[in-house]
Amino acid sequence: MNKMRVHEFAAENQRAEATLARVSRTLQYEPKRGEFEKNELLAFFNKRNLEAERKRKALSAALSTRDEAAAYAAEKRRIFKEVMGPLPGPTYVTPKATVTAVNEYEGFAVENILIESLPGYFLTANFYKPAALNAPAPSILFLCGHTENGKADAMYAAFCVEAALNGFCVLTFDPVGQGERFFMEGKNPDSVHCHIGHQMFALGQPLTTYMHYDNLRALDYLVSRPEVDVKRVAVAGQSGGGQTSAFVGAYDDRITLVAPSCYITGFTELARGIGIQEIEQTPLGFISAGLGMNDLIIAAAPRPYMVSGALYDFFPIEGMRDAVMEAQQVYGLLGADLASFVSARPHGMWYETRRAVIGFIYRHFVGGSPKITFDERISVPTEASLYCAEGDVRKVNKISLIDLARNAAVKKKDLSGEDLLDDVMEVLNLKQLDEDMYIHMTFLPADEVNKITVFPGTPEEKPASLIGSILYVEPRGTGKGALPYGCFYTDTNDPYMNREAAVNWNAVLHGRSILGMRAVDIAKGIQHARTQYGCEHLTLHAVGKMALPALFAAIIAPPDVLVLYNLLPGFREITHKDDYTATLSDIAFGLGVDYDIPDIIEALKPRKMEMKII
Repeated sequence: MNKMRVHEFAAENQRAEATLARVSRTLQYEPKRGEFEKNELLAFFNKRNLEAERKRKALSAALSTRDEAAAYAAEKRRIFKEVMGPLPGPTYVTPKATVTAVNEYEGFAVENILIESLPGYFLTANFYKPAALNAPAPSILFLCGHTENGKADAMYAAFCVEAALNGFCVLTFDPVGQGERFFMEGKNPDSVHCHIGHQMFALGQPLTTYMHYDNLRALDYLVSRPEVDVKRVAVAGQSGGGQTSAFVGAYDDRITLVAPSCYITGFTELARGIGIQEIEQTPLGFISAGLGMNDLIIAAAPRPYMVSGALYDFFPIEGMRDAVMEAQQVYGLLGADLASFVSARPHGMWYETRRAVIGFIYRHFVGGSPKITFDERISVPTEASLYCAEGDVRKVNKISLIDLARNAAVKKKDLSGEDLLDDVMEVLNLKQLDEDMYIHMTFLPADEVNKITVFPGTPEEKPASLIGSILYVEPRGTGKGALPYGCFYTDTNDPYMNREAAVNWNAVLHGRSILGMRAVDIAKGIQHARTQYGCEHLTLHAVGKMALPALFAAIIAPPDVLVLYNLLPGFREITHKDDYTATLSDIAFGLGVDYDIPDIIEALKPRKMEMKII
């Protein structure tokens, strides 16, 4: 028998208490929520999140028959698949796989497997199976959250061990950027996902879809195993794995039971708490398509579903409660089983949650209660014993994820001139004026008020060389409307996980971009200068981060002179340079695939506008 490591949940109490101390700030957080009324951008998204939620709840509340509920669930499933977009490869085809090691333990064995998700691109997986199987067994696809060691994390290994000892086959694997699939030294998994995810977003190749595809390919492999009873296949996961398990459950009907943990909540509550989370968790247009997290539950109906969470989680527990209650309208009409469990813990797959989830699956797949349970102490395989590629999948990969995305981002349109500018207008939603969005402007006149410079920024940010009458325009989320520190209770100055990123991800859910919104705001300033002050000669002068939205503003409201300092040379600076420093505020979905910034500048030349790109 192979050696195991002892995992004691009690030993994690210090970490748990630290997490709890941080998260429990939510109890004192209520006064900070005033920021969502005072800050224009936060109020803007809060209003739209609430409007979408109310509209959605009215539809589900109107359901009154079994047939209506079934049709509603089917429609949510169809919309979700549409939002996820085309997959990067086929499914329902058994992937190539290589078993690199088999380790036996008391009562179960673990196979270490390389699964080829796409040609030359591998998943590092572990297949746990009970000892002495006499017939195909029920199985679980267990999807990991954002731990650095991925599938080898003790909490996740503990789930797999306990499930295997109770007769389940379990397949788990490292998400990209974690465990053996880690590839950016010095960055945590969240930062890795954001860094590559923003590049892929600009390429029109969503990280969400590629990670979802990995999950489906793992499922393809799982159901191909002779040990697995394909009529009893569950998907479960924790945190980021809760998100991916909810996605797989809503998407693929080979899954016969769904059990996400520490993910399901409401977008309104999430936006007012920790903030909307990460590019791989925010499919483009998810909210604008009429979906909420509750619809991930509904889309899986009538299959048994268990939502578990934690009382002191940073995923708001009140949002989980509302999502379950709303979904219950459908499950009740269908006579289906929708259960929930809440541990008195912070975020995590604690033993109470593990026991509840395995117990729920056991009741539906086997009957009765699990025969083996563990509390504080459980032995799990050592990290090294779970390696499939000696700890680094790059040793076997023939291609990286970002190169897969770059290869897939094929130019589809050959555009120039006004046709190109019209396409930019559509991609950035530049016709959506957001009349209810208040923009701060300050006009400081000089001798010649008929000659005005529009400057995106504040007087303090103005270059010393800029003189004359100036209209200062502060695009949303900047200047007096900047997002205040502390407006999200886990706010940090991390370059990826911060308040600016959170509102960008909220925009993505609505099918929008902060880049496009700021371009509209600057264009409003140009129009204001012309109509309110009788401006006859207008210069748009933008510097640094405001240069790119100013370029797009010139498409809507052309100035007489356009001056741009330190303009991003091209989107390839983001999509094809792994050390890029741009943020999601400089990116829109797919912008830069069919054309780049130099092409946009060229398309503007026929207009009566003097351009100075410095």
